Amino acid sequence: MKSKNFVAPLDAQLKIVGCGAVLLLPFFLTHFRGGAEVIITLTSLLFLLHSTLTASWGWIKQPIVVVMALWWLWGVICSLPVRPIYGGQVGSFFQSLVVVRFLLFVVAMQVWLLVSTRMQTLLKILLCVCCAYIVGQILFQAIFGVNFFGQPRYFDGTLTGPYTKPRAAAPLSRLLLPVLLLACSAWWQKVDDKTRHEGNTSLLVRLGTGAGMIVLLAGGCTVMALAGQRMPFLLFGLGVFIAALWISQLRWVVGVLAVLVPVILAGVYYASPGSFQHLVILFENQISHFSSSHYARIYARTWQMIEAYPWLGIGFDGFRYECANPAYWHDMVLVPTPVGNGGGAEICVQHPHNHYLEALSNAGWPGLLLFGGMVVSWLVVLAKGLAALPRQRIFSDKKAWGVGIFAAVFIQEWPIASTSSFVNMPLGGWFFLLLAMGMAEFAPISTTRTSSPYGRQRNERLEE
Repeated sequence: MKSKNFVAPLDAQLKIVGCGAVLLLPFFLTHFRGGAEVIITLTSLLFLLHSTLTASWGWIKQPIVVVMALWWLWGVICSLPVRPIYGGQVGSFFQSLVVVRFLLFVVAMQVWLLVSTRMQTLLKILLCVCCAYIVGQILFQAIFGVNFFGQPRYFDGTLTGPYTKPRAAAPLSRLLLPVLLLACSAWWQKVDDKTRHEGNTSLLVRLGTGAGMIVLLAGGCTVMALAGQRMPFLLFGLGVFIAALWISQLRWVVGVLAVLVPVILAGVYYASPGSFQHLVILFENQISHFSSSHYARIYARTWQMIEAYPWLGIGFDGFRYECANPAYWHDMVLVPTPVGNGGGAEICVQHPHNHYLEALSNAGWPGLLLFGGMVVSWLVVLAKGLAALPRQRIFSDKKAWGVGIFAAVFIQEWPIASTSSFVNMPLGGWFFLLLAMGMAEFAPISTTRTSSPYGRQRNERLEE
């Protein structure tokens, strides 16, 4: 009895600390990535302690957790610095071990820290605040030439937002999707309530409703264009398209938005020529001369590593360690170089710039299959949660937020994209935070002890 009396208050204190840390995470992801790393690690450790104290290990039986665990374990095995495995850097092995903190963080949020509607709402508000802050910094810099801190545009004329370098676009493209869809839902419901109260359901009113949503989405598209980063802009557009597939009220709105994109880009040409140059001109040059581009040579170098170690790869973060190894300095037929060395050491960067090539080079073909299975399992779980929502005529807040999360996860792992490293901060932190919020709201389970043979049972779905 004394043991139980000790465990309950301790576990309650652990949850208070965990919730407080999670609520600080958006701010640390925005400006202090080192602090965000600490919070994610702390949350994972607190969750393991909570599970130990309360004997709540039922979450391990989730199929999605099994898939994540298999991907992680295979990556650890492939990173062992021993033969006959590749025998990469010792640092690679330890890095592969601690990747589990991101996976535990997602489960901790799903089954422990975000089980209450209040916590979910608070975190949504904080994400909206951070998103608005980044947008405000970009717009301020576009108008006045400096951000809130007096930092000017980047040397090539692109906008940096709250940072010294143009790296705001990637996280913003993910955050804008749920935030803008939530705003569209609020507008739609406001007009719908008013028209039903007044009995006015004319075509003109419906067009007015759509016009408001067009303004919101076009505003988001404009901000992304001003940010001047090609891939985030394209992925944001893909995310909006995915959202329209889920939400019927958005379909004709997105069609109109597609027509407006050239107009938006023309406006950016005058408002921020550097952003236009980076977004349109450089993109056209890269696509038309892709085989001689830096990206093509990075991908070719990665493929040389994959051919050398197809089943076990070269270990976690192996590209960083092995890119400068002359053993991989070969041309490919489709990616020739003037001297036939694949670009030599000059092309070396920290990662392959594609999550699927990264998974393949890190852990071979089995690692790629497990990584792909993990991504698909995330999307399936979120899609099932969305499909289980009550079918209603209204464009609900919950559906808007859930579809935004789904779209953000989808574009994060879209295979035809140039990306940062999978767990690179802060973008990786934003991704896992959004994923965790989606899992908590649309795939909740219980960690409460029960009398079932397995010791656990699923929660009832959170109320609409």
